[in-house]
Amino acid sequence: FKNPETHNPTPEQIYRKIHYPFSKPLAILIYQKLYLWRENLAKSKNRPRRYLVKDELLAELALVHPQNTEQLKEMRGIPSNFENSSYANAIIKIINEALKCKSSDLPHIESERALSVAEKNLLSILKFALTIVADKEEIAPSLIASSDDLANYVREKQAPFLTGWRYTVFGKIAEQLAQGNLGIY
Repeated sequence: FKNPETHNPTPEQIYRKIHYPFSKPLAILIYQKLYLWRENLAKSKNRPRRYLVKDELLAELALVHPQNTEQLKEMRGIPSNFENSSYANAIIKIINEALKCKSSDLPHIESERALSVAEKNLLSILKFALTIVADKEEIAPSLIASSDDLANYVREKQAPFLTGWRYTVFGKIAEQLAQGNLGIY
C-alpha cells in the first residue's frame, strides 16, 4: 500500500507474470491482449478477474481465435447467450486486431532454462524447507514463496523472499541451504 505502482502494473509487468499454456506466438499475443482487457475491465467494475472471464476461457480463445460471434458461440466453455454480450464484441474485436499483426510484431517468449540435477535437488529441498517453516509459523507456504519464486531463486538467486519479513522467516534458511551451510535431517 505504500507504493501505488505496485497496484497499477504496466502491461509489460503483467505479461511477465502470465504463465502461458501454449507457445504459439499468435496465441500468446491474443492471450496478452485479452488478459490486459480483462485486467482493465476488472479494475473498472471492481470485480475479481476470474469472475468476469476465466483464465481457461482466455486460453481457449487465444488458441481457437474465433473471428465472429458464430464461431464464438460454437466454442466449448462459452456461457449460453454470451455471444450477444458486450464482452463477446470486445473479445472478437481484440482477436481480429491481433490477427492483423505482422509476424515480426508477434511476441516471442523465451523458455526458461531447464534445471540441472543439482538444481532440481536444491529445489526439492527448498520446497520441503518451506513446508516446514510455514507449518512452524502457522501460515500458508504460498504467502512466503510460490513454486516459481523458488525456481527463480535456484536459477538466478533472486526472489521476493530475499527481503522483508519473508527473508527473516525463510530467506536466510534458503540461502544457507543453497550454500550448503545448513542441512535437513
